[in-house]
Order: sequence, then structure tokens, then C-alpha cells
Amino acid sequence: MLDFAMKKSRLLLLLLPLSLSAQKPNIIFMIGDGMGPSYTAAYRYYHDDPKTKEVERTIYDELFVGSCSTYSYENPAVVTDSAAAATALATGVKTRNGHIGVDENNNVLPTLLEKAKLAGYQTAMVVTSTLTHATPASFIAHHNDREEEVEIAKDYLKKNSAKQLKFDLLMGGGLKYFKQAHKSFKQQLKTEKIALYTDVKSLDVIKKLPAMVFIDDNKPPFAIDAKKQGLGKLRTKKMTDKALSLMDEKRPFFMMIEGSQIDWCGHSNDIACVMREMDDFTEAIKVAKAYVDKHKNTLLIITADHSTGGLGIGNKISKKSTLAKKERKRKAYTWRPELIKAVNISAKEMTKKVYHLKSSIKMKDLFQKYMKIELTKKELKKIKEKRAKPCEKFNKCKLHDYITKLVDKRSETGWTTHGHTAVDVPIFAYGNSALLFHGFMDNTDISKKIATLLK
Repeated sequence: MLDFAMKKSRLLLLLLPLSLSAQKPNIIFMIGDGMGPSYTAAYRYYHDDPKTKEVERTIYDELFVGSCSTYSYENPAVVTDSAAAATALATGVKTRNGHIGVDENNNVLPTLLEKAKLAGYQTAMVVTSTLTHATPASFIAHHNDREEEVEIAKDYLKKNSAKQLKFDLLMGGGLKYFKQAHKSFKQQLKTEKIALYTDVKSLDVIKKLPAMVFIDDNKPPFAIDAKKQGLGKLRTKKMTDKALSLMDEKRPFFMMIEGSQIDWCGHSNDIACVMREMDDFTEAIKVAKAYVDKHKNTLLIITADHSTGGLGIGNKISKKSTLAKKERKRKAYTWRPELIKAVNISAKEMTKKVYHLKSSIKMKDLFQKYMKIELTKKELKKIKEKRAKPCEKFNKCKLHDYITKLVDKRSETGWTTHGHTAVDVPIFAYGNSALLFHGFMDNTDISKKIATLLK
């Protein structure tokens, strides 16, 4: 009898958020691309105050409710790509790696964004990638090859079954793909009464929807490399703040927000780049949480599509190390985020600077200025050797990889791969119906649970 009563009370707790509100809830779905559990743990130590004994908690610790598996349809291959993972989050269905909004047989899958629009919701997406990249594309387009961004761009202006535009607001990069996809892109937008903004300064003057806002012709620079004249280092925060302010409070909305470039820094094994992208995404989460606090009928759900790079925080210091002092060697195991904080450039941009280095500037001075690294004679020799070899892409060179290892060696950071891993990723939830997302589940379950709220 007692067991029955307990089960009944748990059920009531799950149903309570739904019964409290007859109005459809606003849904803010945030995805940290590549942001596995080691990323959020690293972020906690990265922002710890060294003056206090206790390690301060972050907003991720505050909002953590569970975790989910991420494998794709092609299990036992297990490890997903962003397209299959985003499709699972957007549709609740597993698919093949590379597929965008379609199942393993290329059948079209209705997405959360599309369902929301048909249910009377305002719909929006905010990303720091191209709008046609795997994650955002999986919420609005249907294609069996994620690489064909021009073809994917054609889907964005297609009407739904109710002859409606599928979106009210899009913010991100990739204007060039839409220009290539539509012969008279600007005229087509004019016909559909869609406002077009291609200058980041216009973020302050947007007042009318529907709108497409392009922050870059292709993709914006990493947060760590961002200049003041653009959106700056907190571009996701600024876009999120603006996007939420544009939503009509009389109607519910569904908004997907992605910290896209966390993943790209992870692929590069660039820990300083990762932490700056995490800064940007975290500040956007704070904006979203503040919105929920003021608008109680809103759900904030955050997760990752997968984890990238196999990040390891901490290592055993070798007794032979010439970079660690005796007192640090006695501690044996350590991670040094203070050295990561000192780096103010991505490895990609640093590689470019080394290749373009003028003879009048010393290599040692360059590394001291941008990375606060004192090069040893051996390291200087290796850099010069690698610089002598040609490089087509600055994030694909052996020199690039060596520069990331210089930071890793000093900070005791480790990586297992330049690709994705199969580890479960965290789930964070806050606000209306957050209890639905507690515990362990599959990534498809997140989508299915959100879909029930849309109805």
C-alpha cells in the first residue's frame, strides 16, 4: 500500500508542471556542440577562485539533472556525428551519420521546430556556426548529406503543410550558402516579407519578425579570436538576449540555441579555445535562465549532441619534467587552468602568425606575447622545423598540433582523439516541466518529451 502511494506521489510530481499551466510553455532548447561531461567539469576548475579553499560551483552544477546516450542508428559503430545526433534531438528518431532530418531510408522526419510552428508557436534558432550546419539544419531541413549546405539552404524557405514559413527568426553564419541556393535570394525574402540583416551592428535595431540575421558570410571567428568591432567574444550571449527580446509574450515560442564552436575547438584539441567558447555558451545560459525566472511558463533544457576530443583534465607530472617546480612535482597529479587562461589566441590563429612571421620579430617573443609561453631551445627548434613544411589549412598542420601540445604539456591537459567519443553527455533543465528530464535517458527521449509539451 505504501509502495503504491509513493508511486502515485511521484507521478503527481511529474504531472504537476503540466497541470499548473493551461497555456503552452515556451521552450528554450540549448545544445553545447561537443560539450561532454569533462568539458563542464573542466569549466568548473577553470573558473575556480584560487583564493578560496572550496571549488566554486557553476551554473552547470546548479542545473544538472541527468545524462543521455548518443549513439547513432549505425550502432554498434556507436559514435555519432553531429548530423545523426542533432536529428535524434530534433525528431526523436535515430538515423545514419551524415543524415539531416531524415531516417536511415531517407524518409522525412518531422522536427520539433516544425511541430512547434504547426502548433502555433513562434520558432527561432540562434547559432555560431553556419545556419546550414549539421545541428541547426537538422531542426528545419531534410537531406541525406550534411556536407551539401547549398542544397540544405533551399529547405529553409519551403512552406509547411499549413503554407507557413517554418521560422520566425534565424541568427547565425552562412549567408553565402543561401545566396548560392537561391538565384534571387534578397527578392525572395522581400516577397515573403522576411527582413534580412547582414551587419552585426543591426542586432540593436531589429524590431520586426520574420527575420534572418547573418553574423558572417561564412562562420564567425572563435570567441578567443573575436575582435571588438564585431559581436565580440560573447556573441552567443548577445544573440540569445536579442532573440528572446523579439519573442511576442502573448504567444509561446520554441527556440534552439547552439554553442556551435565548442566542438570545433575540441576537434582541434585546443583547450584555451574550448574554455573561451564555454564562456560564451555559459553566459547565454545565464541569459536564458534569467528569462525563465521572469517567465515561469518556460522550460530551459540544455544538453550536448556528443562529446569531442576525449578531453582529460589532469595528468601525472614526470619527475624528469623541466617545466614543473619541485613543490608541484610533489603533488604528482595536477591540472593548471591558470596557464590556459593566459593564452589569448587560438592555435589556428597562432599557426597563421608563425607562418607569416616577419624576420624582424623573434619567435620567442611571439609565443610570449600571445600564449605566455617561454619556449625551450628544443621547442623552438621543432617549431622552426615544422614551419619549414607547407600548410594549406592552419588548423590541419603539424605545426598547429604541436602548438596545442605546448599548452597541453604545461597545463597537464590530455586528449584521446581529434574526433567524437561515445561517452554519455549531461542534461540540464530548469523551469516548467524540468522534472521530466531527470535521470538517464537516450537522446531521442529528450525530443519525445519536448514533443509532448508542444501538444
